[in-house]
Amino acid sequence: MQAIFEVIVQLTVTDDKGDDKTRPVSTQIALNAQSNLDRSAYVNPDGTPTEAGGKVITETLLKGIVGHIHAMKEIGIRDDVEHVRYIIDKIEDGFAQVTEVSIDKLTPL
Repeated sequence: MQAIFEVIVQLTVTDDKGDDKTRPVSTQIALNAQSNLDRSAYVNPDGTPTEAGGKVITETLLKGIVGHIHAMKEIGIRDDVEHVRYIIDKIEDGFAQVTEVSIDKLTPL
């Protein structure tokens, strides 16, 4: 049996300092699983992930990033090594900037 998971991330940014740079304000994350899976194994009743759900979110996001890096190299948009360095820098920056994070209250667009 195959299992299909989807992680949706919404990023809200602002440019309120008037300097053409956007800054993250909030990040919302939601985990969806195909209908034949037991949702309670991955998501608690309050919408937060279970331990297994947290692992699925991490793996899905990582596989998505790696796939994106390969795709950008393949179509000639960005060198993969430079892209990985950029991502590492952005991850470091993400811990230096304070933003609101919600893992249970995704508001659909």
